[in-house]
Amino acid sequence: MVEFTSPVGPILIYALAGGMGVVWLVVLVAGIVVDRLYKRFARHREMAEYTRAWAKKYFALFPEERHASLTLTTITNTRSISVADLNKELGKLGMQISNGYGDLKEKTFRIAHMGELTMADIREVTGAIEKILKLS
Repeated sequence: MVEFTSPVGPILIYALAGGMGVVWLVVLVAGIVVDRLYKRFARHREMAEYTRAWAKKYFALFPEERHASLTLTTITNTRSISVADLNKELGKLGMQISNGYGDLKEKTFRIAHMGELTMADIREVTGAIEKILKLS
């Protein structure tokens, strides 16, 4: 779900016509942008924490947790599943994860939790993986 965006257009028109001044206009717009960035980063952190906990429950984290990313979780394939086959099944549901690459192909897989993704998206993909692999 995309977050609500403030009606900046009317605010800008008022600011320019009402004499708030360019400085106040810049401060206002910057405040809106910063607020949205903080919310985005908080959402990324929440999704990262959820994905890491899920990974530790069913597999293992690949990096040391102190080096884990807020936008992507790399998971060690401790169950020796076929990540390619898992991705085929996820594809039937309109989802995709990233298989490891190079020497890590099939030994790891990655779940992204960045951009416009939401907790509902992350729960949906991890739930689908649990169902496909019969983990629950």
